[in-house]
Amino acid sequence: MSDVPPPLYPRYPATPAAPVPWGYPWPVAPLPPQLPGATTALVLGIVALAGGLVLVVPLAVAPLAWYLGAKASRLAEREPGRWRGAGSARTAMVLGMVGSALLAMLTIFAVVVITLMWVAMLTPSPY
Repeated sequence: MSDVPPPLYPRYPATPAAPVPWGYPWPVAPLPPQLPGATTALVLGIVALAGGLVLVVPLAVAPLAWYLGAKASRLAEREPGRWRGAGSARTAMVLGMVGSALLAMLTIFAVVVITLMWVAMLTPSPY
């Protein structure tokens, strides 16, 4: 017989799906840092769209969300393993694009309405 006692826990394969015995933590790597500017851009994009549906004024930050999201997305593409949060940057970019399109349409609509009102005020009325 051997002098070595059997192990107290069963030997599982080292895969993430295998259960880990009590007292043995998962071997995890530390998370990479959050992409700088991605969360800010995402918050600005959400504020622009959600606030733009209630009031028109928050739509003014949509181009800023688009810019910050594009900047963060470029940084994530340059160094893919260094940052996390590239999805937030892309989502902020899309929200900024949609908000900027709404802002442009509302601006064009406001210019047309103001022009028509100005023309109507200058036109003499027969009444």
